[in-house]
Amino acid sequence: MTKLKHKSLLLYSWFVRFATGWFPDAPITMRFRGWLYGLAMKRAGNNFQVASNVRINSLQNISVGNNSYIAPGSFLLISDGLDISDEVSIGPYVVIVDGDHTSIEGSYRYGGRNTKPISIGKGCWIASHVTITKGVTLGDGSIVGANSVVTKDIPAYTKAAGVPAKPLDQ
Repeated sequence: MTKLKHKSLLLYSWFVRFATGWFPDAPITMRFRGWLYGLAMKRAGNNFQVASNVRINSLQNISVGNNSYIAPGSFLLISDGLDISDEVSIGPYVVIVDGDHTSIEGSYRYGGRNTKPISIGKGCWIASHVTITKGVTLGDGSIVGANSVVTKDIPAYTKAAGVPAKPLDQ
């Protein structure tokens, strides 16, 4: 993708956030915000809801299923890809980032990025203040506890929590 298109979509994302930020977080306005973001996404399903103060970068690399929700204050920094399936609930202040930095001569400031896509399965619930890192897959129906950092795949229908997140005894 050209840099101009990437910059245009960043501007569009900022515009949606700015223009709709004063709307109350009612279902109809969150659906409208989701629809606006969805216009620039790979795919956005029906009833995709986005609350206020959500930052989404690289809309063109994101796919979202039906009946999914992103709560206030969440931040999605995506370069490689993010696939959010149907009926996913992302809690407040969640950070999803599909890359990290490399070092050049002992400094991470100017190093390149390593990226891997992230996949979130159907019916997942991601509680508040969770961080999801590159290359992670959350299986269908999994739950991630508040304040966790997900660095490895979580199997389907598993509850996980901690830093780093690990499956809990069931």
